[in-house]
Amino acid sequence: METKEHKAWVELSEKVKELESKWKSIGKLEKTENKKAWNNFREALNKFYSHKNNFYKAKKEDYKKAVEEKENLCLKVEKLVDSKEWKNTSAKIIKLQEDWKKTSFVPRKQSDALWNRFRTACDTFFNNKKSFFDQLDKEKENNYKTKSSLLKSLNEYSFGKNKEENLKKIDTISKDWNKIGDVPKKYQKIESDFNSKINSIYNELKIDLLEVENIKFKNKLDAFKSSPDSKKIENEKNFIRAKISEIEKEINQYKNNISFFGNSKGAEPLKKQVQSKIDAKVKEINSFKGKLKMLNTI
Repeated sequence: METKEHKAWVELSEKVKELESKWKSIGKLEKTENKKAWNNFREALNKFYSHKNNFYKAKKEDYKKAVEEKENLCLKVEKLVDSKEWKNTSAKIIKLQEDWKKTSFVPRKQSDALWNRFRTACDTFFNNKKSFFDQLDKEKENNYKTKSSLLKSLNEYSFGKNKEENLKKIDTISKDWNKIGDVPKKYQKIESDFNSKINSIYNELKIDLLEVENIKFKNKLDAFKSSPDSKKIENEKNFIRAKISEIEKEINQYKNNISFFGNSKGAEPLKKQVQSKIDAKVKEINSFKGKLKMLNTI
């Protein structure tokens, strides 16, 4: 008996019942023949009902396994409900939802209860996620308004001739800016507007480029401390490491050039000139190494 569907077994069972009714309606044969015919018919019935019972036993076992599989998925998603790792957890729950679709059939009464349990856990997480980012969007909108106001004040501010006061003012404004936090992506231009304004102020005040560079890094460091972002910090470290490697190659090239000058008197001025460049590059490397050390403390 190859039938593997519940519907087919129902139809076959009805046909078997009809055959049993017909058998009973035909009437009896001679005693010996009647007994032989009945034994054959009963054997056929027993085989049919044996196959049928085996089918439903196997089906019951399949249902049990499917229920266990669905319950296991419920447990997995329920453990993730309170997670705040929005990106990773979203991916995990979406994968569990795909796994749910692949689970086997379960009778409706059990299936509905399990599905409601699973869906409730999924919905709870995604509602929490939506609420979090809705609130974050509101905060970013407020951050944009605050930064817009600060940039307006900076544009309207008149710097005097006192260098120390000017640097102190720029430092204060930069720190205030970094404390505010991120703005919506559609308003990201305000960040470049602020940096451009600061750079133009440094140019107008004729502040030393190295000093400007150190101030800028200090402001960047303050920004990292107030709002740590491992990816941005690692990118900054990689940039500095690349600069150190680049400068080291330049120094080696300068040293290689000196070796070609020889020991003549005419070569001495050239040697001093190149050595001066090497010394400047060494200071530059030390500055970058200092910055890398500061980044490693965050």
